[in-house]
Amino acid sequence: MADELQATFDAFSATTDLEERKRLSHQAQTIFLEEQLTIWGWHSPWINVINPAVEGIVWELGGRIPLFHKAWLNE
Repeated sequence: MADELQATFDAFSATTDLEERKRLSHQAQTIFLEEQLTIWGWHSPWINVINPAVEGIVWELGGRIPLFHKAWLNE
């Protein structure tokens, strides 16, 4: 399967024909769906627990990373 995916990627990279690239993209997606392959993206390995008195937190990357440069403590 890895060889088939690599060959598909190589063929995709070697052509500029839009229809051929669509066909090869569909072929690669079909392999992923049929084989139940998973591509893991980056994710935060921890859970952020923040006191409710902390206000003004700016969340980056879809709410995964808190930035405290404009935060303040409101007690």
